[in-house]
Amino acid sequence: MGDIALEARNADLADIKAILDDQRARRLDVVVNAAAVSAMDAMLVVDQTVTAMDAEGVTKVAGQYRPTNICDEGLAAKLELPSHYLRWCRANRADLYDANVNGMLHGGSSACAPAPDYVYPGRSGKYLLRLLRGDEGQPGVARAFLSPKYRRMDNLDVLLAVLMGARDSGLDLQVGTCDLTERRMYVRLEAPQIAALAPNLLKGYRSPFDGPGGVERAGGDRPGMRLRAEQGGWTVPQALEAAAREGMGYAPGTEPIVWAGLVVSNSDTGGGARTIAPQIRVRVCKNGLTLVAEADRKVHLGGELAEGLVDASAATQEAELALIMSQTKDAVQAFLSQEFLDEQVGKIEALAGLPVGGGEATVKEVAKAAGFTNAEADGIFEHFLRGGQGTAGGVVNAVTSYAQTLASADRADEIERKSMVVLAHAARLG
Repeated sequence: MGDIALEARNADLADIKAILDDQRARRLDVVVNAAAVSAMDAMLVVDQTVTAMDAEGVTKVAGQYRPTNICDEGLAAKLELPSHYLRWCRANRADLYDANVNGMLHGGSSACAPAPDYVYPGRSGKYLLRLLRGDEGQPGVARAFLSPKYRRMDNLDVLLAVLMGARDSGLDLQVGTCDLTERRMYVRLEAPQIAALAPNLLKGYRSPFDGPGGVERAGGDRPGMRLRAEQGGWTVPQALEAAAREGMGYAPGTEPIVWAGLVVSNSDTGGGARTIAPQIRVRVCKNGLTLVAEADRKVHLGGELAEGLVDASAATQEAELALIMSQTKDAVQAFLSQEFLDEQVGKIEALAGLPVGGGEATVKEVAKAAGFTNAEADGIFEHFLRGGQGTAGGVVNAVTSYAQTLASADRADEIERKSMVVLAHAARLG
């Protein structure tokens, strides 16, 4: 998409915010009728009839915008075209892309029409276009083609509101790795002071990312968080030192420690609801077991927007920010507590230590039942071997570590969200 950054994988907070700040500066949301949009050379063209005003005066809208895959999906859905066909046209036949989009938007006649004077009707509806302005002389980006009822919840606003909510929660939360795709943003908050021991989950585990020949995380690697934890009146290091004195300790760096966290996910291009879900983070290699059943979920719906530039009022934006901040604080209170972590770790520990037989066959059966592809099952089995555990915990650790190697953060999230189902299935097979 030219110089306009849209994605980042396993990035830090500064990287994500820089991209979102740039998108905010380029943002142009406009509601148009079908007659004002056309396709040329597989790009969307907004014509000169579209005028928009904002607080600073006239805003230039007309021009060419290169659709993202998400925009093409929305366009195909609105025009009742198969999305895979529209993607094929973009990749192979720009002329067919233009002909299909323009024909469905604007209508037309054909020798094959039902009658000689029959004209196929065009679309009469309105659409919300989420656009990014290009640099001078360059096309912009069409991020999404949506219903005018879609209520914006921009990733940047969600990010800032979540960070403010985390700050006001009273806990010393740290931001872990973040991901940004055309479809969604993922921000991970970690509370290393809320920790627990999970020996069954981590017994004998070797991180696939460590040592010679270790695999690499997608998008690069980030240093792990330093653990500052208290459990009861003891810090976790003090507890481990006491265990070592009694002959029950672990070598430094191999302590079976997990801590509490949250993953916040948002889409501002129509890619599904915003969620705030608890995670259990693993010290040894930053795996995350996502507890989907506990997730908070909010859908982007609202009243229909009138034609023209979409520019929410300051009062509306402040109310939305306040709501997200409040929901973040609620999630912190609900999920980031020692009691909640201990309860969830107890459920995991009851299953994680169970041995699994069958090796490759068992791992692949679990992967197949979870809906993973054959290639994903092969990758998970490789991580299972590298992890060195013949237990249900070893299977779920392989799933969550494999997810970190995927270039697609969206697919990685889908796989991580099935980790608890995988653990339960592996335990049953064992």
